[in-house]
Amino acid sequence: MKVAEIMTTAVVTATTETSFKDACDLLVGHGVSALPVVDDLGRVIGIVSEANLVPRLAAQRHPHTGPTVADVMRADVVTTRPDADVATVARMLVSTRVKRLPVVDDLGVLVGIVSRHDLLGAYLRPDGVIGDDVTAALADLAQVPEGHGAFATVQDGIVTMHGTIGDESDRRVVLAAAWRVPGVVDVVDDLAAPART
Repeated sequence: MKVAEIMTTAVVTATTETSFKDACDLLVGHGVSALPVVDDLGRVIGIVSEANLVPRLAAQRHPHTGPTVADVMRADVVTTRPDADVATVARMLVSTRVKRLPVVDDLGVLVGIVSRHDLLGAYLRPDGVIGDDVTAALADLAQVPEGHGAFATVQDGIVTMHGTIGDESDRRVVLAAAWRVPGVVDVVDDLAAPART
């Protein structure tokens, strides 16, 4: 599964000139905990979160009178790409201890944002829908070898692959096709080699 399939594309952003008060208004008004900071071309140059704003609020008597996002944002923002694998992004969120990652294109322009919530939501698809998508993937000759005998059952997001498969390379391709379906938690290999005559 790729980030593009689960990311939020309607992203609330700030610029370096956004005032402290306006940043607070955006966070509270849109129910988000962080704002990507973009330049005039839409490229991500930082991020400002509740964690950046609250210390300034505590330190100043009137925080709305001067500071801008440029004064409080983090410039060392970690980003990801739309074609990144969701599992890779999950590991990034864990290792960097952040709650969300801006998603950028080849030029660094913001195209979405992916959060821990988005990652978890990807695994709420019903088993029947997942099963239909796996079946469709197994019928797609652009993804899998022709003439394979694989079929799938799904329970609690776990896909079990049954039937027969010709060789190890075909096995890997068929299993990978199942893994690409959104909502798959695990893929169990119960494939057998075809009987010899």
